Amino acid sequence: MEPCTGGSCHFPFSEHFGPYFAFQSRLRTGFSKIGAFGLSLTLSSEVFDDPMIRRYQGHLPNIPASCYVDLSAQVIGDVELGEHSSVWMNAVLRGDVNSIRVGSNSNVQDCAVLHGQRHLYSVTVGDWVTIGHNATVHGCVVEDAVLIGMGVTILNDCRIGEGSIIAAGAVLPEHTVVPPRTLWAGVPGKQRRELGDQDRKLILEYAQNYLDYTKIYLAEADK
Repeated sequence: MEPCTGGSCHFPFSEHFGPYFAFQSRLRTGFSKIGAFGLSLTLSSEVFDDPMIRRYQGHLPNIPASCYVDLSAQVIGDVELGEHSSVWMNAVLRGDVNSIRVGSNSNVQDCAVLHGQRHLYSVTVGDWVTIGHNATVHGCVVEDAVLIGMGVTILNDCRIGEGSIIAAGAVLPEHTVVPPRTLWAGVPGKQRRELGDQDRKLILEYAQNYLDYTKIYLAEADK
């Protein structure tokens, strides 16, 4: 293995995990920090390990270099992020019992949890989705351009239609189907109204804010 040069380290993955990846390397409390995030890598007898992003039963998270994953976030196992997506402080994407897929330009904010149901329900999140602070997204499908408010709970086998808003604190029981471009609120969550163009603009503004934050944080990591 070639040593790190010029601030970059190149780590060959096994054929199972795809092509080579190159990330900037920094030292963080005894662990290797790679770009804005860490990866668990086993190379011959050496182990380069970040305990917050790690493989599980042969599955290693797939995180493009354009993403920002905070050092305090945990991303485990069968997880794939789309380009320019972000995972923020103390969020957990736990791809141990089922897969998690997050599309491009989406954000998973502080202390949110994404997790599937064993043998039954994976988690699929589309593009331009905002998942607010402390939300729980469990075994469900979230289509494109959705805003999930702070503290929302979405349970197994729900489907959140494109362009919808789930208001802060709402709880969606299992098997709930949210029609596209609707607002849901309450416990249990119920449809309150249909959404218009101004609502969609707001949804995309939230996602764009986090794209801007991602660029800023990635630039900070390069300093």
